[in-house]
Amino acid sequence: HPWVVRLRATLGRVEFQRGDSAAERQLRSALAVFERHGGPNSPLVGGMLNGLALVLDEQRRFPEARELYLRAIAIFEHNHGKRHLNVAKSLHNLAELELELGELEPAHEHIARAIEIQAERLDDHDPSLAWNRSTLAEIERRRGHDDVAEQLYRQALARAYASPSHPELAIRALQGLAELAWARGELDVARERLELAATIIPMFGTSHVKMRTLAELEFTLARLLALQGEPDARAGR
Repeated sequence: HPWVVRLRATLGRVEFQRGDSAAERQLRSALAVFERHGGPNSPLVGGMLNGLALVLDEQRRFPEARELYLRAIAIFEHNHGKRHLNVAKSLHNLAELELELGELEPAHEHIARAIEIQAERLDDHDPSLAWNRSTLAEIERRRGHDDVAEQLYRQALARAYASPSHPELAIRALQGLAELAWARGELDVARERLELAATIIPMFGTSHVKMRTLAELEFTLARLLALQGEPDARAGR
């Protein structure tokens, strides 16, 4: 039944958010049903491919995830055209994967295209647009364009504070600003921003933040504390 399939897909997404290994199984099952009944190029298949790619991405199975993101983009473009928001969503996810792999030029190309699509169709204060700008900020930071990166991080942080239901966006922006301060030798400023990011997590719980984001924050703060000659008090917990 279609609703059973939709519920199965929803369950897969929920399990993914919880870090449950069953997410991949649920999403693959739903994908098979959608492909059988709607054909391999239906928009629902595109959505399932994007969701499954996110699970594989979080598991660091990057080649598999990249292939699925590209398939999802092709399906969305076939059904909706190249300027659709679903295209932008998968372009964002693909750019995040490329950023994780250090592929800065394709990541920049894809996130810039996603931002261009969203800027045409969304309000400038939409959280989705802020998310993409935070990704662009990280790309620019790694390319050495610190002034551009800082401006983008601050825009993302302002949007996160205005819409507090997006704690990961605030954490990411604060960590990026901390990295920029660290590069300038402003270690106390960097530490203040990282500790502020850490205080956000208990307010919302870890279910609202990706494990990768938590791990990166923990690692960065631990490195800074070690550099300042202070043990990380959380290491003994």
